Amino acid sequence: MKDQAEQLRNLANVAWAERARAMSAGTRASRIIAISSGKGGVGKTNVVVNVALAMARQNRRVLILDADLGLANIDVVMGLAPRFNLQHVISGQKNIREVVVEAGNGVQVISGGSGLADLANLSDAQRDALIGSLAELESMVDVLLVDTGAGIGPNVLQFILAAQELIIVTTPEPTAITDAYSLIKVVSRLSNDVTLRLLVNQVRTAQEAEDITNNITGVARRFLHLEVGSYGSLPYDSFLIKAVRRQMPVMVAYPNSPATYAFHALAARIWNEEPPALESRPGILNFFRRVVRPGDWDGRRNG
Repeated sequence: MKDQAEQLRNLANVAWAERARAMSAGTRASRIIAISSGKGGVGKTNVVVNVALAMARQNRRVLILDADLGLANIDVVMGLAPRFNLQHVISGQKNIREVVVEAGNGVQVISGGSGLADLANLSDAQRDALIGSLAELESMVDVLLVDTGAGIGPNVLQFILAAQELIIVTTPEPTAITDAYSLIKVVSRLSNDVTLRLLVNQVRTAQEAEDITNNITGVARRFLHLEVGSYGSLPYDSFLIKAVRRQMPVMVAYPNSPATYAFHALAARIWNEEPPALESRPGILNFFRRVVRPGDWDGRRNG
């Protein structure tokens, strides 16, 4: 077991070094984008799934990590029934390729399952084994979209703080706006190493979206001395509700709906946005390093 762990540790270190060299040569590292919300019910998972599909149609290799311990809905929205999850990798029953589900339309999915709750309590050997197995993902993915839970619980923050970018989804509902700001406030106090951007979902008018965005970003600027970016808004669309009832992404169920066109535009905007500097965290492998070894990095604020 010790020899195996040593081999996996070496594999992880080699993959990490190779990714770092690729970055220094100008190759774009995999982007790690966490998508979260201050409260549930704002359409976060639908955003993850449909952005993933839109990016795949724009020739990106996309992997979704379902990291929502409370309401793991990726499989519901996409009509999947995963047999295995990260727990099977942690236990050594499966390798990482065996738990990756081909969801169709160019998107792959990993279910975190019960393994997510165990990440903070792994032994050194288990951490090394997991990181070593995850090294394979580096050559498979351009974008990792992490569907976190809602709120500011420790499991949610664990993935947000390990990510390169965070998209905070809110709606015009007053409690959603308040909770979105609370999430921004907590993340900004814990780390100066995560790029924050706001997305307003289910808006009726462009003016409504602009008012909400200006309200949240303005308060963050005034009281937190923080610049929060914006990815604009997504329209309220009854076709999306119908798609959810059919357990299908709206882009698949209703390809000519307003929501579908909006997701295409959003995916292109996200990809074309200048990513944050990645020198300190090259790609997927280092994301999982930060998840399972939070003490190994110094992105958190002091005090």
